[in-house]
Amino acid sequence: MTRAASSNASFLYVPADQPKLLAKTRSHRGAIILDLEDSVAPSRKEAALAAAVAFLKDELRDGEVWVRINTGAAGLREAELLAGCPNLTGLWIPKAEEPAYVQDIARRTSEAPGGGPALGLLIESTRGVLALAELLNLPDTQQVQLGEIDLAADLRHSASHPENMTWFRHWLITHAAAAGLPQPVAPVDADYTNLASFKASCISLRDMGFGSRACIHPAQADVAEQVFSTGAEDLAAAHALLDQYEAALRENRGAVGDDSGSMIDAASVRSARRLTGR
Repeated sequence: MTRAASSNASFLYVPADQPKLLAKTRSHRGAIILDLEDSVAPSRKEAALAAAVAFLKDELRDGEVWVRINTGAAGLREAELLAGCPNLTGLWIPKAEEPAYVQDIARRTSEAPGGGPALGLLIESTRGVLALAELLNLPDTQQVQLGEIDLAADLRHSASHPENMTWFRHWLITHAAAAGLPQPVAPVDADYTNLASFKASCISLRDMGFGSRACIHPAQADVAEQVFSTGAEDLAAAHALLDQYEAALRENRGAVGDDSGSMIDAASVRSARRLTGR
């Protein structure tokens, strides 16, 4: 069964212990991820958690608010504390590789209002890659993101080249589709100064099958919103294709072409339905 598609084009990471950066998220139209993990110093973990709880209780915004928790026992405790917070969309579980751990978090948060937060998995290790089928078919998994920086280190890559990750990107997209999950969240780019390169990679990742992009800077998020958002023309074209297809069915016609002269096949219909929700 296909789970609900994500409407987000960008997920902007924000260190939860940085109030000035948190304040700037008010103008960001995409989803934000309050980070308790990699971007927070060990000595600031408790302050970051308290700030995330306060933000979720006090901040009203149109976009989704997720929190990336820590690993291990710390993450379990954070998940329990955060689960009941208003305005929380979901939790990102870093370095996901043990199905039992994901299920434990699901159990600990399931009694929160609304049935608990959504759970997203960050695949950042070789063990996580090898456990993809089991992890993504867990009933509580609702999103998945590829963490290439940690994965490259785990794979012992001596240099960072996008082509080194091509197989893993396709593998994640394949497993997400087979599990009925939304299109995965594309990995971050640590270079937030070269926006032309970032845009080109966004287009490539979108065409590959990713549905959104994780970002570490608002400028990156603006680019991701441009590339991954569904434009009005694309939406209108998808509706028109479905109108033609449905009209053909009513007339008992098995073959039908679109306005460009191409055949409308089952694959194009599925894509249009995913885009429009029809």
